[in-house]
Amino acid sequence: MEQAKATLAAAQAQLSTIQQNRAQLEHGLAVLLGRPPEGFSLTPTLSNWNRGHTRRPASDMLERRPDVAASERRVAAQNAQIGVAIAAYFPWCT
Repeated sequence: MEQAKATLAAAQAQLSTIQQNRAQLEHGLAVLLGRPPEGFSLTPTLSNWNRGHTRRPASDMLERRPDVAASERRVAAQNAQIGVAIAAYFPWCT
């Protein structure tokens, strides 16, 4: 019971700091959006976190990385060079 009370007290102590940080971040967002900070507020709901975020396979995310795309192009170019080398080695097969 004492441990639960201590945990509750620690959470309550952190709550004011978290609320203050949230207020500062909302103020910053209002300024960036060009709105008056006094009337700006974000409602904390779980639906805000899930809106617009769809799960995609990791492979889709990797394909969009510029370094991975460049490596893929280099591999394709080297693969084409292998075909050229084989054709040069066996000219009667082409």
